[in-house]
Amino acid sequence: MESQDEATLKAWSVLLWFFWKERNAQQFNGINLDESKIVTRAKYFLDDYRARQESEHRGTREEERKLAQGRTKINSDAAVLATGGIGFGVVIRDYGGQFILVAAKKIPVQWEPEMAEVLTTEIGVQLARQFSLPNPILETDCLTLTNELENAERIHTESA
Repeated sequence: MESQDEATLKAWSVLLWFFWKERNAQQFNGINLDESKIVTRAKYFLDDYRARQESEHRGTREEERKLAQGRTKINSDAAVLATGGIGFGVVIRDYGGQFILVAAKKIPVQWEPEMAEVLTTEIGVQLARQFSLPNPILETDCLTLTNELENAERIHTESA
């Protein structure tokens, strides 16, 4: 829970950011928006941000509690960079949510986003093996990869 001072600072920061953004829209694009709409948008943005933070925080705690003692979680993410290449990151945590390992790198290759996500997940798995981390759980935001892994697990289970 944030203190009243933190909440006030965040509210003012968001409001100032929205006014700055509006000033840039006026300055560079000739777009005008009245002040009451700026305040309304800023309030909506801040309320939405707080609601998401609260639900994500609650969800993360519940999820970490569900992670059995002795298990680890590999979280991976990749991005295709506008400047060329891909950037990726891997975070491995223990059952209590404590960092075990963090890795990030930029690679000068031209790949589709899904391929970058697959590479990043594979690197996470290799790191877990290299450091003998037990029973890893994979977490990725790549829906294509998640579906493929779940489908492969289903096929493996059915054929066993």
